[in-house]
Amino acid sequence: MRRVLCYVSDGCRKEYYGVDCENQCDVNCKDRLCDSTSGICNDCINGKYGANCQSTCIADQCIGGCNRNTGHCSLCTQGYYGPNCQQSCTVTNCIGNCDKNTGQCSSCTRGYYGINCEDRCTVNNCNDNCDRNTGHCYSCIHSFYGVNCENRCTVTNCNDNCDRNTGHCYSCIRGYYGLNCEEQCTVTKCNDNCDRNTGHCYSCKRGYHGTNCEEQCTVSNCIDNCDRNTGHCYSCIRGYYGTNCQQSCTVTNCNDNCDRNTGHCYSCIRGYHGNNCEEQCTVINCNDNCDRKTGHCYSCKGGYYGTNCEETCPVTNCNDNCDRKTGHCYSCKKGYYGTNCEEQCTVSNCNDNCDKNTGHCYSCIRGYYGANCEEQCTVTNCNDNCDRKTGHCYSCVRGYYGTNCGEKCTVINCHDNCDRKTGHCDSCIQGYYGTNCQQSCTVANCVGNCKRTTGQCSICTQGYYGTNCQQSCTVTNCIGNCNKNTGQCCRCIQGYRGTNCDQICNDGDCNKDTDYYTGGCQGCTDSRCDPTCERRPDWYSVKTSKATNKQSEKMDQTTGNN
Repeated sequence: MRRVLCYVSDGCRKEYYGVDCENQCDVNCKDRLCDSTSGICNDCINGKYGANCQSTCIADQCIGGCNRNTGHCSLCTQGYYGPNCQQSCTVTNCIGNCDKNTGQCSSCTRGYYGINCEDRCTVNNCNDNCDRNTGHCYSCIHSFYGVNCENRCTVTNCNDNCDRNTGHCYSCIRGYYGLNCEEQCTVTKCNDNCDRNTGHCYSCKRGYHGTNCEEQCTVSNCIDNCDRNTGHCYSCIRGYYGTNCQQSCTVTNCNDNCDRNTGHCYSCIRGYHGNNCEEQCTVINCNDNCDRKTGHCYSCKGGYYGTNCEETCPVTNCNDNCDRKTGHCYSCKKGYYGTNCEEQCTVSNCNDNCDKNTGHCYSCIRGYYGANCEEQCTVTNCNDNCDRKTGHCYSCVRGYYGTNCGEKCTVINCHDNCDRKTGHCDSCIQGYYGTNCQQSCTVANCVGNCKRTTGQCSICTQGYYGTNCQQSCTVTNCIGNCNKNTGQCCRCIQGYRGTNCDQICNDGDCNKDTDYYTGGCQGCTDSRCDPTCERRPDWYSVKTSKATNKQSEKMDQTTGNN
C-alpha cells in the first residue's frame, strides 16, 4: 500500500502544495503558508502585495504593510495621511495622528478647540479640555461652578465639589448636615455621619444602642455589637450561651462552641464521643475519630482491619491497606502476585508488574517477546519493539524495508523513507521526479518542485507561463502573474480592464473601490479570470434597503445606461 506522508487531514503539510505536495510555497507568503492546490499565498509578508505577493508596496510611510489587492497603505506613520501616506499633517495643536483620508485632527491638545484646533479655550477654571466644537467647559475645577466656571462655591463644610448649575453641596463633611451643611450632628456615639436632612444617626458605635445611641449595651459576653433597637446580643463569645450570653457551656471536650439556645455541643474533639462528649473512644488503631453516638471507628490505620480495627493485616507484600472486613489485599507490591501476594513474579523481562491472579506479564521490555517475554527480538533495523506474539517488526528504521527490515532502500533522491513492502519511494526531493526519482526537473521558471509523474511545472514564477513556463507574460497592468495556460491577465490593477488590461475603466464601470451608491458593483474583481470590469445586473437589488429608485435613475444617467 502506498503511503502519502506529505498530507495532513485533507491537504499538504505546512509550506507545501501541489498534487503530490511536491512544491514549496513562495518566500513572499506570510509564514510560508499558501493554498494546498494552487500555491497562492494566504497572506503576504510585510512590504509585498498582489495575488502571489510579487509586487512591492510603494508607500514609505506605511505601518503594517499595504493592501493586498491595491497596494495602498492601510495605516500611516505619525504625521502623514493620504492613500499612499504621501501628504504631511499640518494641524499644529493635534493629539496623535491626523485623519488618514482628510488630514484633519482627531483630538486637540489641552487648551485648544476647533476643526483644526486653531482656537484657544477661554474658560479659566475648567477641569478638563473644552468642547471641540463650541469651546464650552465640561466640568469645573474644585470649588467653582457656573456655565463658564466663573462662580466660587460658598458652602464651608462641603465634602466634595458643589453642583455645577446651582452651587449647592452634594455631601457634607463628617459631623455636619443640612442643605448647606450648616447644622452640626449632635449624636455623640454615632458610628458614621448623621442623616443629611434630619441629623439622625444611621448606626451606633460598638457598645451602644438606641435611637440616638444613648443606651449602653449591657451584655458582657457578646461577640459583636448589640441590637440597635432592643440591646440584645447577636452572638456569644466562645464558651457562653443564652439570650444574653449569661450561661457558661459545660461540655469539656466540645470541638466548637455550644448551641446558643440549649448549650449542647455540635461535635466532639478527637478521641471523644457521646451526647456531651463525655465518653472516650476505645478503638486504638482507628484512623480518624470514632462515631459520635456509638463510638465505633470509621476507618482503620494502615495494617489493621476488623470492626474495632483489632486484627492485623496478614499480607506482607500488600501495596495498600487490606480489606476492612476480610483482611484480603487489593493489590500487590511490584514483583508479587496471588490472593495474599505470597507468590513472586518469575518473568525476568517484564516491563511492569505481573497479573495479580495468574502471575503472567502484561508487557515485555524492549527487545523481548513471547508469553513470558522469554524470546529475543531478532530484527536488526526495527524502529520500535517487535510484536509480543510473533516477534515481527512494526516499522523499519529510515533507509530499510521488508518483512524483517532486511532490505535497503535504493532510491537516492527519495524525500522520506521508502515503502515498507515494495521499497518504492513515496516522494522525491526538490528538483527530481519519476518512479524512482531518477529524473531531474528541467523547467527553469518553476515555483516549487515539478510533478512527480510528468516532470511538468504546476505554477510558474512571476512573469512566465506555458507548459514548461518558457513564455514571458506581456500584460503591463496586471496584478500578480498571468494565466498559466493562456498568458492572459487574471486581475487588472485598479482603473484598467480587458483581456490584456489595456482598456481604461470609465465612470460607472466596476472596480474595487466603487460602491452601490456611485453606480458600481462591489467585488467583481474578486472572481479570477473575469477582468471585464462590467456592472453586475443585480447591483441595485442587493441594497434595496439603502438605495432608492431615484438614486438608481441618477446613477444610470451618470453611467449612460438606459
